[in-house]
Amino acid sequence: MGFDIIPFLARMAREAVPDSDDLIQAVQRLNAGTVTQIFMPYPLSEGLLPGVTVVDDPDAAHVVLLTHRGNAAATAAEVEARMIEGQRIALLDAKYPISGDPELIQALLDSTVYLGTLAAYDVDVTRLQAAILTPMRDGQAHRHYLAHSLLYHWAWQGIVKAEVKRRFGDTIAPEQEQRASDHARARLGAFLMQMGRRGLRFQLAKIGFADRRIDGLWFELSQML
Repeated sequence: MGFDIIPFLARMAREAVPDSDDLIQAVQRLNAGTVTQIFMPYPLSEGLLPGVTVVDDPDAAHVVLLTHRGNAAATAAEVEARMIEGQRIALLDAKYPISGDPELIQALLDSTVYLGTLAAYDVDVTRLQAAILTPMRDGQAHRHYLAHSLLYHWAWQGIVKAEVKRRFGDTIAPEQEQRASDHARARLGAFLMQMGRRGLRFQLAKIGFADRRIDGLWFELSQML
């Protein structure tokens, strides 16, 4: 499935989905040349997208971009401290190349941080920048993006995917497909309950596996009332 962020960004900006699969082009159409000032306490090896400007003062920045590469508790403490200071945080989870660090979001859940106040969360710096570059005209759509990104990268890629794969293999047998979906639904639902207590109140509306492949997981979220 991966994570196609463009439809989420279009809803955040209250714009039509751009007719381009290129993320950078899509974001440029959505933000119409908006400049986003960010403060980065730790340097990035990757390049910055057009429209992102680095400033030296966190209080002058629209967003502070924090990069998690090591101790989860320490990163969570820094996120907490900066949020208390009134800074808006975009969190790049770069400890593992594909999945999120399973310990990081748990550390945030154990802090006072409300996940719904994050500017963005991702394991990919280009998608992260795309999220903070997009004008946020719809707060509910923004929280939907956050919930989807956290659930996919942290809970699914970081934890649940390995469990389902050990039990059902890379390709799920036809007679096991419903059991695999039920298992994934139950496990991911438990993580959603934790996220709901920290500002992201969503539930799984639909879930399945394209071509019965573990890598083909897809899901849809609906807001909890």
